[in-house]
Amino acid sequence: MLKRFVTKVRSIVTRRLSTFRTEHQFAHYGEIYDIDDFRFFRKWAMERNLPLLILGNGSNILFKRFKIETLVLRNRIEARMEVLDSGTIYATSSLSIMPILKYCERNSLDSFYFLASVPATVGGAIAMNAGGAQETIFDFLDTVTYLDGENICTRAATEIYHSHRQTLFSGITDKLILSATFRFPARVLDQSEIRNRIEWCHKNQDLSAPNCGSVFRECDRVIMKRVRWLVPCGIRIPYFLTQYSRKVNNWIICRNKRSWPIVVLIRLVQFIHWILGKKAIPEIVEVD
Repeated sequence: MLKRFVTKVRSIVTRRLSTFRTEHQFAHYGEIYDIDDFRFFRKWAMERNLPLLILGNGSNILFKRFKIETLVLRNRIEARMEVLDSGTIYATSSLSIMPILKYCERNSLDSFYFLASVPATVGGAIAMNAGGAQETIFDFLDTVTYLDGENICTRAATEIYHSHRQTLFSGITDKLILSATFRFPARVLDQSEIRNRIEWCHKNQDLSAPNCGSVFRECDRVIMKRVRWLVPCGIRIPYFLTQYSRKVNNWIICRNKRSWPIVVLIRLVQFIHWILGKKAIPEIVEVD
């Protein structure tokens, strides 16, 4: 595949790298089309002592400041899916999860249909162990192939550390997920699981403004319900244009092109939890 750009680090200003759709100047930005690209960028970051973030679709990312110094790398590896047998699929990390879900549904296979409404790539979903308390993508994951520094590793999913919305690939890391294999058991599907999930999300989630889904991995539900009625936490005010959703507990919806109001809301809730002897641990990855 021909590369769209020469491998290099450049500066860009955009609102497209996080689903909050906040605008930032990325002082150090690059795109990965193959392993050699990643090795170049990794060496470049190490020489300058810069942290490194690998992006899928940015569905769990909060860029905290306008100017971002972290080396942000967009995964542009060729998106590809291959059916190895009736219940086993190989996929590269940049592939959207939707083609996998559609294949499983057409062939009466169980799958991670609970992610049908999430704008995630295979690599991004694996990195954050996407899913809920009951089921996650790791329930269907067989193996992961990734670049760990200079070494290409293939490991079984059972050998990879993962917990609720957390894996060894989460956040600032130099481990690039290259591909994965999944195993999907047969399942009788009486109706479209994809459509059901999307319809459920339209009814139960707040899609009125850009958001990154759940903000906290751990928090007190009673506190979260109450702060949504406080200014500025749950009320949209001029110039702030950011609030905790009144419809969904633990979501921030943002109409501001700046990210500082999101940071303020997160810190306020963490402070309230601290005062009350509780914990509020962010699920989203905060990047400087």
